[in-house]
Amino acid sequence: MPTHPPNAAEFPAQSAEQRLRLQRAMLDGTPDLMWMKDRNGRFLVVNEALAKMANTTADAMIGKTDHDFFPEHASTFLADDQVIVAGAEKIRRVQPIADGSGEVRWYETIKRAVFEADGTLLGVAGVARDVTAEHRGEEALAHHHQRLNELIANVPGVVWEEYFDGSRRYVNDYVEQMLGYEHDEYMARFSGVQELIPEEDRATFLATSQAMVEQNRGWTHRFRLVHKDGHIIWCESHCSMIRGANGEAIGVRGVSMDVTPRVLAEDALRRSEESFRQLADAAPVMIWTTNAAGEAQFQNRRILEFAGRDHLNGNAWLSIVHPDDAQRAFGLVQNAHVTHEFVPFEFRLRRYDGEWREVLVNATARRDADGTFAGYVGTCVDLTDVRKFERHVEQNERLSGLGRLAATIAHEINNVLMSIQPYAEVIRHQPKPEMLERVSQRIAAAVQRGGRFTHQILRYANAAEPRMRELDVREWLDANADEWQTLLGPRVGLRIDVDRDLCMLADPDQLQQVFTNLATNAADAMRGDGTFHVSARKEARWVGLEAGDCGFIHFIVEDSGPGISKDILSRIFEPLFTTRPGGTGLGLAIVHDIVRKHGGAISIDSDRAGACFHVVLPAVRCSERVTHDPLDDWPEEIQRVVIVEDEVTVADALQSLLELFGVESQVVYRGADALGAIASFSPDLVILDIGLPDIPGTQVLEQIRETNTKLPVLLATGHNVDPQTAALRNRVAHILKPFDATALIKAVRTVA
Repeated sequence: MPTHPPNAAEFPAQSAEQRLRLQRAMLDGTPDLMWMKDRNGRFLVVNEALAKMANTTADAMIGKTDHDFFPEHASTFLADDQVIVAGAEKIRRVQPIADGSGEVRWYETIKRAVFEADGTLLGVAGVARDVTAEHRGEEALAHHHQRLNELIANVPGVVWEEYFDGSRRYVNDYVEQMLGYEHDEYMARFSGVQELIPEEDRATFLATSQAMVEQNRGWTHRFRLVHKDGHIIWCESHCSMIRGANGEAIGVRGVSMDVTPRVLAEDALRRSEESFRQLADAAPVMIWTTNAAGEAQFQNRRILEFAGRDHLNGNAWLSIVHPDDAQRAFGLVQNAHVTHEFVPFEFRLRRYDGEWREVLVNATARRDADGTFAGYVGTCVDLTDVRKFERHVEQNERLSGLGRLAATIAHEINNVLMSIQPYAEVIRHQPKPEMLERVSQRIAAAVQRGGRFTHQILRYANAAEPRMRELDVREWLDANADEWQTLLGPRVGLRIDVDRDLCMLADPDQLQQVFTNLATNAADAMRGDGTFHVSARKEARWVGLEAGDCGFIHFIVEDSGPGISKDILSRIFEPLFTTRPGGTGLGLAIVHDIVRKHGGAISIDSDRAGACFHVVLPAVRCSERVTHDPLDDWPEEIQRVVIVEDEVTVADALQSLLELFGVESQVVYRGADALGAIASFSPDLVILDIGLPDIPGTQVLEQIRETNTKLPVLLATGHNVDPQTAALRNRVAHILKPFDATALIKAVRTVA
């Protein structure tokens, strides 16, 4: 192995042919396109790469021109060649060229002049390198730069970069819109944004920025800047670190936006909230707010003092609600946040001292600037003292009304007695037969009048509790229309209008009494000629009534009579108040009491022609009704019944009803005969009237129990049950007259 570099003498001499082969191998071994042309553009030398690109062979290209292989580019190639021939040393060009297969690729081409030994121009030599990949990369990079510049141009803020060594700075053109300085002016006048910060804020800004840089992480910073025209703007900068190749922090970049309107709005909102809080704390009622989800957010000072708490946020307010009211109150509040409609309601809250207080809650929806529901602002008013005062006033009014009631009763009874007293004198002094007959008729009429009056008094004083069941409003009105038409007379037009699918929970008999009374009053007012209109519709709420899930049925009962004077409207429902000759003044009082016991309300319009009553009753959802025969529900073990009833017609009707059930029965009309009937008939049940003429029904019950402790007994009465007799014993129940088959079956099943 040689230990020194070779010299030329050591290489054997090469022939010209060998050198040409060696040069040819070098040309064909390079991937670049290489060629040489004469002065007329004819190929003298072509390497394999160029021949392959032209889709031919090197020998085939010799002596031919670019027109033969690259017709689309030949004129351009020839023009470049002519520039070289004309004396240019070289030409460099990057251009797309289509190869023989039609594929276009980018080439960087360098052409030079080739001379003979004597300096004569021989031709043009060229080298072309495929730079398609580099060109496409540059295009992609340029596209990304363009997109980045477009994004920066659309950012509503100043985009900037600053390097710690001061070597580079960048600020986009938005600086003029935000700060009033043109881009070049800003770059020339200021070394950094800190120079535009007010003097009193600068130290804080620099300290905060330095602390964030030391933490080596991104941050958001809000500060004030002085605009070119001197006014102050608020700027919010979102900053991140610029890192070097080794990950070290070498600068900061960010986006700074003018947030002056937002800062001013936040400040105004803060002042507004503070004003609201001060106003709410000074208010004499409890004030609260919720968010859209129904969670409590704010409570004024009066609520917190009432509850003795620091806050009642979220659902913490439920902790001071009475256990019996909590579920209903929570459900109503949550439903209001779903429907965005708040229905006022009352419930009980525990005060800090443990006392339960009656509270009325109401609220109004809050909405954002775009109208989106944001929750409620509401009030709670402590009604406890008001309710106590109302009860006190009601008691005084009841005592006052009791005095008027006593005076009216005395007046009516005195009238009855006065109708009898003169005839008693006549009988005593002139007992003639013809006179006695006439006098006895008058006395009987007076007694009947007194009986009617006392009957009305008893109906009002002993009003039965309603026996509720679901009623279809349309069906119920249609079923009673004929009876009302009879009361109104043939010349009074009856019209009924009702929405579909309306149902209510009511006692049909008591409700019929309400509308029959209104129809009777209307008939008297219209004197047999006019119109009587009954309509019904659904109402979501009604003032003074607590709404359930289904709202209310609103009946409007109108007539075309002369109406009711405003002077007496306040007394229209007062017991024994009447303006009608011969009237008892109890009809509308009974109507008012029935509607009230149904959980409803009744009122009358005053500013209109004719009378217009509004009867409002709670609505229920209409259930799917299935035809059912009540006879099927009679207990099979009850097949024999003893009826103890002094009214013959009532006993006969009851016996006929029991026959429908296939039940045998025996009737006795006196309490003294009850035990004998039970002993001889061996009944499975006794239906016992409480108001027997000889022995009270309760005493008969005691006698029955002395001999038979297990015999079922049903106590029938036409009045409210006396609390002393209401304590049911074993297999004893009460039933109120009048009753239908369904009510009888239900009562019997409780004792069977």
